[in-house]
Amino acid sequence: MLEYVIVGLIVAAAAFYTARKYMPAAWRKKLSYRVGGSDSTLGRLLNPDPGCGSGCDSCKACADPAPAPADAKRVIKIHKS
Repeated sequence: MLEYVIVGLIVAAAAFYTARKYMPAAWRKKLSYRVGGSDSTLGRLLNPDPGCGSGCDSCKACADPAPAPADAKRVIKIHKS
């Protein structure tokens, strides 16, 4: 019986983390204010400060890398054995 409780807690924590990570920011903010805003612990967990990986796209860390210059040429050597 204790094993089922532990597994249930782990699954609930994983579901909470996934929902917090991938929920749209507007939904997160609205839900955060409904459960008590920044005064409650749950409100702070639902609406974390923007940072790397929060999905806010403020730091441009997820942006595509700069493309290589068009004049850059690569030399490919083929060796026959």
